[in-house]
Amino acid sequence: MAISNTVNEDGFEWIPRAGNLWTDYKTGAEYNGITADSMRNYVFRHKLQTIQFGRKKLVNKSDLDRASGVIAT
Repeated sequence: MAISNTVNEDGFEWIPRAGNLWTDYKTGAEYNGITADSMRNYVFRHKLQTIQFGRKKLVNKSDLDRASGVIAT
C-alpha cells in the first residue's frame, strides 16, 4: 500500500504544508479555469501567497478561493 503525500479536495490533488493546502501553478490554473500561461500573472496581480517546494512554486488554496470569489473576504 503506497502512502500519498497529497490530499484530494474539490477534485484536485493538493499538497498539505504549513497547515494549508497548496498546489503548483499548472493545477491552480485548471482549478481557476484559466490558462497555465496566465497563472503566474494571476498570482502576482492578486498578491497570492506562495512557497517554494523543490523547484516549483506552490500557491495557497484558500488564497485562490478568496481571489476567485468562492470564499467571501
